[in-house]
Amino acid sequence: MAEGPSLGRLDTATGGLTLLEAPDLRQEALTIALRLRHALEEGQKAALMTPDRRLARHVSAALDRWGIVADDSAGLPLQLSPPGRFLRQAVQLMTQPLTTGRLLSLLQHPLCHAGSARTTHLRHSRALELWLRKKSHSVPGTTVLQAFARRPRQQNPEPSNTPTEA
Repeated sequence: MAEGPSLGRLDTATGGLTLLEAPDLRQEALTIALRLRHALEEGQKAALMTPDRRLARHVSAALDRWGIVADDSAGLPLQLSPPGRFLRQAVQLMTQPLTTGRLLSLLQHPLCHAGSARTTHLRHSRALELWLRKKSHSVPGTTVLQAFARRPRQQNPEPSNTPTEA
């Protein structure tokens, strides 16, 4: 703690912080949960960052009693979270040879198109997948993707359930 005096005034750096000294874990968790609930009701963003998993579980339980589901991502590595997987897939497309599997995996990821037209996006992704597999394109380069874009469009790109003769 020898560096303490050399830190100078910390009131600017700690101006938005609140010190909480609770008598026990339960009170601490309830107080934090109340503050998080208040922030949510005010439309503010709030997060609890703690290495104490017991505290995090108690806070989540308190929030759950009010019908608030906490997004507890502790212990989940970024690369395993949905945004992390999406970013990893996008980077693979840019840094590794393009394959049908990599392209379709990215196109069908929930974060690729999360808007109101997601169903249409997935329908087109499925049509691309069927077209690529039918044409036996394992490496869908620019020419192949342009050919798909120029193909005559069907009203329903989903495969029919009627058998076809080979």
